[in-house]
Amino acid sequence: MEGVRYSKGAALVIGINEYENAVQLTKAVNDANSIAEAFNKLNFDLHLVLDANIDECDSVIESFIAALDSYDVGVFYFAGHGVEIDGKNYLLAKNTPIESKAGLLRYSINLQDIVTNIHKTGCCTNIFIIDACRDNPYPDTRTIGSTNLAPMFAPKGTIIAYSTSPGERAKDGGMGNNSIYTGALLKYIHEPGLPIEEFFKRVRSSVYTLSKQQQTSWEHTSLIGNFSFNSGQLIHSLGLPYDPTAIKDKDFDYSDPMVGEIVKKFKSYNYYTQNSALDDFKRLQTAPLSDSQIFVIGRNILQAAVGGCWQCQSFIRNRELLEKYSISGNNHLLNGILFEIYFDSEGHFRYRNKKGYDLIDSIIEYHNCDKLKSSFAFINKILLPFSNRLLFHPSETPLSVSINILTHIKKEKEMWEDAETDVCYIESIKYNNVDLLVNDEEDCVEYYVPKTYDSEDELKNKICEIYTIPYRYLTLAFDVAVGDNRIKLGGKFRYL
Repeated sequence: MEGVRYSKGAALVIGINEYENAVQLTKAVNDANSIAEAFNKLNFDLHLVLDANIDECDSVIESFIAALDSYDVGVFYFAGHGVEIDGKNYLLAKNTPIESKAGLLRYSINLQDIVTNIHKTGCCTNIFIIDACRDNPYPDTRTIGSTNLAPMFAPKGTIIAYSTSPGERAKDGGMGNNSIYTGALLKYIHEPGLPIEEFFKRVRSSVYTLSKQQQTSWEHTSLIGNFSFNSGQLIHSLGLPYDPTAIKDKDFDYSDPMVGEIVKKFKSYNYYTQNSALDDFKRLQTAPLSDSQIFVIGRNILQAAVGGCWQCQSFIRNRELLEKYSISGNNHLLNGILFEIYFDSEGHFRYRNKKGYDLIDSIIEYHNCDKLKSSFAFINKILLPFSNRLLFHPSETPLSVSINILTHIKKEKEMWEDAETDVCYIESIKYNNVDLLVNDEEDCVEYYVPKTYDSEDELKNKICEIYTIPYRYLTLAFDVAVGDNRIKLGGKFRYL
């Protein structure tokens, strides 16, 4: 199994009971603790803040946002008091003063600012869950603004979920040790594969029923694709036309005597057995096979080819052979081959060590073949939620990748030599202003990558290998002429 940290979700959970100036609550901290425990079980990287003042809240929020470029999904959860002033929503920290408008604005959490700042990060799915609008925070008849939070604009890739609809107020409690809303969240959050829209629909139904029709939760969404909380993994199913056991093919059903035996042979790690499996498949009449069976066979052909089976490699490089499996505008075999490059046997995106680098140059050339181009539309759609994790995006019209390299020439002595020679020392390798060189070991590629290269072409090949880029789709732009100088890296390659 690859050494991959699949947990690419981060959650910031804030709960406040002990208000210094507002009415104290009894359930908000329980709610925050319960939600934090749920996200911890889901393998999200968790930040839990309880009864914090505004400085503590600002600090952890700033750190959370700064780190989100490294994640695919970010969750911001707040349980406590919230107010609306001049059309904007503010969440009260432990020490937020409520005697004056100026003090409240200065020492509270501006929710719209957080939504905007998180949207600017590289995190492509952002979820805000606000269990506020609880009992009136003011201890007397003085009020500033409204305790009914206002609707907010949700930018692309964002869902904002409130415990109440605009104009309603929630109670602090009602479902054991939790509020009705958080209790409903906890009831459904662990259900595998539950799309987020259906998740919040079930939460809304429970809240409405358990509050005796007094409270209706509400969401505003601009999410792209489907998302589900699922054991610390992201599920971006996007309506894949295959059985779950084809997507998560470690659970593949081998009961079909013909297809099951072929797939087992492909998984044998024995070249001769894998060659036999390919021969068996080529002799099959594919009409009786399901789309999912052909898809899984495609995945295993790629797997065997990566393992060194030369017949499978030759098969993948033979366009005419692949075209024979195109039916009604779809090629489920090539779909499986492409899927296996980017997704593992659990159906999870391969954040590290994608497969098929040696084959990607041949495969990508099929994008302009009439009988095969639909497969590139298929994989491009699936990979959209992971676009910030890829330099090269396979598609019907793939774009080349341009990388800018900043260097300086310096003199160095070769080992065992007295004379100094010019070395092209690379300070940064930038793609869209993101430096691909880092010094943080946690962000570096795990397998051996040399720091010295004899030529520009050798460096280019290594970048193609690490980031799964077809060679002719990568352009390196140096700020100096490299010539015949050796090249040295000033850091290590980062994973996106």
